[in-house]
Amino acid sequence: MANIDNPSAPGHRCLRCRARPKPILHQNKRPRPDLMLALPPHDRRLEVQRPPQTLLLWQEEPGTPSTGAVSGPHLDAASDARTGAAAKLALTMARAAQRETLRRLVLVAAVKDGGTPEHCLRVGALSALLAEALQQPQTWCDMLFDAAPLHDLGKATLPEALLNKSGPLLPHEWAQVRTHPVVGAYVLGDSDNPVQQLAAEIALNHHEKWDGSGYPAHRSAHQIPLSGRIVAVADFFDSVTNASCYRDAMDDDAAFRLLDTARGAQFDPTVVDAMHRIRHRLAGVRDQAQIHAATLSTTGRWQYWWRRA
Repeated sequence: MANIDNPSAPGHRCLRCRARPKPILHQNKRPRPDLMLALPPHDRRLEVQRPPQTLLLWQEEPGTPSTGAVSGPHLDAASDARTGAAAKLALTMARAAQRETLRRLVLVAAVKDGGTPEHCLRVGALSALLAEALQQPQTWCDMLFDAAPLHDLGKATLPEALLNKSGPLLPHEWAQVRTHPVVGAYVLGDSDNPVQQLAAEIALNHHEKWDGSGYPAHRSAHQIPLSGRIVAVADFFDSVTNASCYRDAMDDDAAFRLLDTARGAQFDPTVVDAMHRIRHRLAGVRDQAQIHAATLSTTGRWQYWWRRA
């Protein structure tokens, strides 16, 4: 009978192979040369899977029956599946973090400009509904819902006394107020996040007018991005139908008459027409905005509630 502890004994190699346990797979971020060097040279094998990288600690004697090692193709498929799932999870988490950051910026803008985020949320929902009425893709409508509430973020740099002034603004005060689109675009710009890029576009363009008399760049008609033309209508309508320190609230009928008067001058005619088509959704937008404004600073998930408004 062969002695397994005597390397020179006949049959030692065969018995030593059969006495080994099944292969052990170790998942490591990097290959472990120390583990590989611990093996005899003829037993070393490194199978790299990215990610993760895999070390097969020993191989069987050529020609011996399989002891159940995981084959390369199956390991590749399992690794690819894990990689895809991990990448999808990472993307979802990154998007959630980006939306959380934008939500916090909405709170900053709201506290500076009136104290509650309801106006910002209503502008976001109305903008998404207008985009839907204009037959824009739902993905873009959702992005607009996230981005439009930040339209006045640039006002965070203005003095509260100026924002809350009840009387007419003096010329130099108007000049100061008119800087907020550029400031907002500057704060939000230079980002790889497409929603933040859209928010910067909106901040810069939502005070431009269809006839070119707006600010800051005096763009006109289709020179103004669609996002800016949509938010201009949503912001105007919600502003005039809610009371402020310098204006009483206007009823919806009066607000729509003002929109019609400014159609083709201040506002894009197609967006004004779309506003008429979503009039039946106004009550839902107001109710949902009130509900979500109350939990904006605490809720774990910012839902696309505009779809059910």
